[in-house]
Amino acid sequence: MPCSGFPKYGIYSEIINPVISPFALTEPNAGSDAANQSTVATVDGDNFVINGEKIFIMHGDVCDFAVVFCKIQEGDSRDKVSAILVPGDAPGFKKATLMNKMGMKYATTGRLWFTNVKVPKSNLMGEVGKGFKYAMQTLDGARIGIAAQSTGMARRALDESIKYAKTRQAFGAPIAKLQAIQWMIADMATRIEAVRLMTYKASQIQDKGEKFSIEAAQAKLFSTEVANFCVDRAMQIHGGYGYIGEFSMIEKLYRDQRIMEIYEGTSEIQRLVIAGSYLR
Repeated sequence: MPCSGFPKYGIYSEIINPVISPFALTEPNAGSDAANQSTVATVDGDNFVINGEKIFIMHGDVCDFAVVFCKIQEGDSRDKVSAILVPGDAPGFKKATLMNKMGMKYATTGRLWFTNVKVPKSNLMGEVGKGFKYAMQTLDGARIGIAAQSTGMARRALDESIKYAKTRQAFGAPIAKLQAIQWMIADMATRIEAVRLMTYKASQIQDKGEKFSIEAAQAKLFSTEVANFCVDRAMQIHGGYGYIGEFSMIEKLYRDQRIMEIYEGTSEIQRLVIAGSYLR
């Protein structure tokens, strides 16, 4: 039946179960060196038989399907990286949840094992040997998302700092009156404005269907490091009230932010992408 809260728009209150299909690229020995895949799919008639391992896969432990990047092996030759869709309940597909994460605790992270996992050859995604290209294109788009996420984190750190600085009293006045605090606020706000515009620029270029790898890498690199700066300054402004999660969310932001400079390509990888693009 129609949802009473939105009769004008005809929105229905049906519950849709989402399909969880993670991006299974990273391996224990193939992180930044993503092309160095050791997971292999051998050809067996009309099927692929997959063996290997993946790690640090967001929601991999609860997936319905996994987009698995591997090297297809036929005979004595190994092709370039390809992408294969693997059902989460396929025999031989084992999943585990990685525990004790520093941050992002509401998003599970999994480790995946494939032991003679058989899937039909029709589960190949795209063309054989194009998997690395597909992975890099996916990462380009994801880096804009991380830039937006980091910008949001930085802005929250700024907003919390402003609110706290206006209410926290020291030396008979709000600490917002102190020049040391004002300069930290100014530095945070200026950096946030810069990364916000960089993220918008990368998004607009992507929307136009133009190449955006450099802009995505620049936005991801700078925004994650700005988020690091802003969360650190927010912690300094809050002092003990920021360090203890009981009093504010700065402690959580501090932990959550750190992964931004690691996943979807580390800051060092972004610098390689940017430098390589300019030097070619």
